[in-house]
Amino acid sequence: APLKEKLAAFESNFSYGGSFHTEGEYVLHQVQHSLNPNMVGTLQKRRMEFIGKDQLVLSADEPVGDKGDVRHHRLHWKRH
Repeated sequence: APLKEKLAAFESNFSYGGSFHTEGEYVLHQVQHSLNPNMVGTLQKRRMEFIGKDQLVLSADEPVGDKGDVRHHRLHWKRH
């Protein structure tokens, strides 16, 4: 694929995987592989929220830049 298409695909997709454990209302992911190689070896902390019996929401806040801005990530899983 042309470079422009590769960059668009990279910017529109994100994934990581590895082992995890829970602590209270949080899940902690020990990143063992990731689309972003800088995340490998990091510990990612996500808040867990259960909605009913079939939905899970993982969320986190991430500081952006040096002006105090925050990016909020939210991943919504639904069992079918």
